[in-house]
Amino acid sequence: MVNYIGRNVLGIDPGMCDLLHAVNGPDKHDTTWRYTQVQRKLTLKTKKYSKIRSKKFKKVFINNRTINEWQQDPRNISKRSIDFNKFKEYLKYKNYLNINIASLYQR
Repeated sequence: MVNYIGRNVLGIDPGMCDLLHAVNGPDKHDTTWRYTQVQRKLTLKTKKYSKIRSKKFKKVFINNRTINEWQQDPRNISKRSIDFNKFKEYLKYKNYLNINIASLYQR
């Protein structure tokens, strides 16, 4: 067994609210560090870029349809289907959709 007396031990715990929670000792007065989901959202500016993407999707027309219309499947195809033929139909539609809107994502 290794002797840890006199050494600094760092514990890291991933969680749901705190993506990372690090502590460098057993006492509550020891140094702690947290990285939360809210911090990650602020760092990546997720909300800002999702709004920009949403506005762009409403303005761009491909084959006389907006991107939102392309993504909302009118044929009610479920990606969670356990029926192989229905899932295969979903994959065909998804590939067709990706081919049609690929030009939007290329700069």
